[in-house]
Amino acid sequence: MLSSNFIVSLVVEEAIIENRALWTTFKSCFGYQSKSQYRIWQRALADDPSWPPLNQTSYSDMPECGRGVSYSNPVFESNEEQL
Repeated sequence: MLSSNFIVSLVVEEAIIENRALWTTFKSCFGYQSKSQYRIWQRALADDPSWPPLNQTSYSDMPECGRGVSYSNPVFESNEEQL
């Protein structure tokens, strides 16, 4: 009885509970989407063709920061070679 219970529990856990492909299929069949704020932003950025911004440099509009670079893409601009 003990060994049969162990085997059934192991099969249920491995075949159903921890089966990522099965749960992904269920979610896609029923149209489930996470309501997590992180997942909402992730889906929004995945659908945005202008993300990530490439070949542009964005500056901060905060006056106390001066004209500092807040984001630079695709390469890091450094003046170390001139020093």
